[in-house]
Amino acid sequence: MLKPSTVRTCFVYDPDDGTIVHVHKEFTLEGATEPSESEVEETVRRLAEKPGRDLTQLKLLFAEDTRVRGTSYKVDLSTQGLSAVEG
Repeated sequence: MLKPSTVRTCFVYDPDDGTIVHVHKEFTLEGATEPSESEVEETVRRLAEKPGRDLTQLKLLFAEDTRVRGTSYKVDLSTQGLSAVEG
């Protein structure tokens, strides 16, 4: 069975308030060539596109996915990390 050698998570977020609008996980299987960060960014932007969503104003954050199921998160603009949303 093939196993991932790396897993990268990319969060697409609004730089004004940290709202996460899209999450992408990139898996590289053992023995495969790992894509560059710019290649992953291109893939993320293509997959995050939706009618009416202007991606030019959104930012990307590559970070470890430490989210807990059932909890909402945003990007903490001061630390560039994930922060649980109260409420």
